[in-house]
Amino acid sequence: QVENRVAELADTCRVLVVARVDGFTPDGDMVGEAEPVGFVTIRDEIRTSAAETIGYFNEQGVTLNVISGDDPRTVSSIARVVGVPGADAYVDATTLDTPAKLDAAVDRYHVFGRVTPQQKRELVQALKRREHTVAMTGDGVNDVLALKEADCSVAMAAGSDAARNVAEIVLVDNDFASMPAVVAEGRRSINNLQRSASLFLTKTLFSMGLAALCIALPPYPFEPIQMTLINFFCIGAPGFVLGLEPNNARVKGSFLTNVLKRALPASIAVILAAALDIFVARVFGFSQLTLSTMCLLTSCAASVSLIWHISQPLTPLRVVLFVFVVAGILVGVIGFPELLSIANLSIGQMVILAVIVIFTCSVFFKLATMMDSLKPRRRHAATGFGRGVRVHLGRGGGKVSSTGSTAERFAKRVAADMAQRREDRTAREAEARALEGVAQAQPKKKKSTGAKRSRVTKSAQGIKVSMPSKKKK
Repeated sequence: QVENRVAELADTCRVLVVARVDGFTPDGDMVGEAEPVGFVTIRDEIRTSAAETIGYFNEQGVTLNVISGDDPRTVSSIARVVGVPGADAYVDATTLDTPAKLDAAVDRYHVFGRVTPQQKRELVQALKRREHTVAMTGDGVNDVLALKEADCSVAMAAGSDAARNVAEIVLVDNDFASMPAVVAEGRRSINNLQRSASLFLTKTLFSMGLAALCIALPPYPFEPIQMTLINFFCIGAPGFVLGLEPNNARVKGSFLTNVLKRALPASIAVILAAALDIFVARVFGFSQLTLSTMCLLTSCAASVSLIWHISQPLTPLRVVLFVFVVAGILVGVIGFPELLSIANLSIGQMVILAVIVIFTCSVFFKLATMMDSLKPRRRHAATGFGRGVRVHLGRGGGKVSSTGSTAERFAKRVAADMAQRREDRTAREAEARALEGVAQAQPKKKKSTGAKRSRVTKSAQGIKVSMPSKKKK
């Protein structure tokens, strides 16, 4: 009778229908037909900052999904007001009664209504299977399962204790508008740490490589005092500045992979340049001091190239940093040769050194370009019929394998069935104990009074206890 009117109101409000009935049974069931009396509508007050916050995440390439237990029409209307992309297409989660339907809905919809707590978790799992990094925000007990499953969980301070306990971030001001600042701080920390770590790891890697090289071709080419110049101008100062500057660039890839992709080219370039320096020094009979000077300058060239590479895109602060590093190395080499054990090179030695420096920088930028072109391998698994086929797709082609023989899959099904039986048996035993406890707790009454006894039944939510209604005297 009122379905059309409820549908109209549901576009902007939550709707409760107030109805009159003849009465209720002792079990709480309605007696007679329900006669509608009116509607109670509840309209959410949207924060003024909501649209701006949603716009920020849209600009940052974040895919937004709204998952709610309310009517999908109401959720869609609110999502449309604040600017969630795809808010017009919504789905009622009560129709997603199979895992396959729910999994397929993830790719088609961004607004989900009437979602159960279990379905919220399954939606997060489906997004993670698609190799998304999933952040989940919620404040109720019904959000706990999804919050635990998400890669990053955010709760409100005014929410339930359960949600706050499982969340990794709690917004003490209860305002989602704080999230852009949280994201910016996280990006600054991760991106800057990647840059600083690549500088420190470069020295570690080429020191290990040179140590192994010099076992076969002694002596070690560096003087201890010369490492001070590299540590200060090629690692310390750049790492300090790049580690503290503002950086809101989007985080991409794996942390360790990104660091290695930057550190390996410079380390390999330094090792190759040192090997070439040692070879040239032996061929032309250069002194140990000349060899160490050549190795120092070629290593600085590779380090300067790395600083230039990780400083992209250039900002005024990064330009100043690069100029400071180059000027500091030149001042140290030219102004303090005795302190840093720098040899006076002849014209011929300078020409050879210039050729090796150009070779070192070319090797670095060639390797860096190759590393940047490498894309992380992504795997997509698909299961077929019959014996079961698993397909892994990635760079350089795909790989097809079997999910197992018929016997193996049969054994897995048997094990799953046995586990399910154990769970059912445990549930029945728990139910029996609960029924016994309720029965013992009931007060004993005389049969002659004709009073109605309490009734204990099993419901979808667990144990249902129906108490008799007491008539007023």
